[in-house]
Amino acid sequence: MKALKPKTKPTDDQCKQMAESLRSLIDDCGGTTKLSEMTGIPFWTITSWLRRKKISAEYAQRLCSVPEIKSLGYSKEALRPDVTVWETKAQRG
Repeated sequence: MKALKPKTKPTDDQCKQMAESLRSLIDDCGGTTKLSEMTGIPFWTITSWLRRKKISAEYAQRLCSVPEIKSLGYSKEALRPDVTVWETKAQRG
């Protein structure tokens, strides 16, 4: 499966929004360990998002397909406001 790697250059405001949304998501899920358990995403991957203060577009899509994350009101667009074109699984082929 080809990784979704949009070529974007986030603005300072978008970078700030990404960091805030990510921190809020992790807090709402009960921390990095709980988010890892809930989604099956490795703990160290989640901690690397915190260090970088953003999540990859591919993982933003993956996270927002988890029912528990959806029910908290998070969207891939909130986690990655710099991405304007999202690929579907069929497009990634």
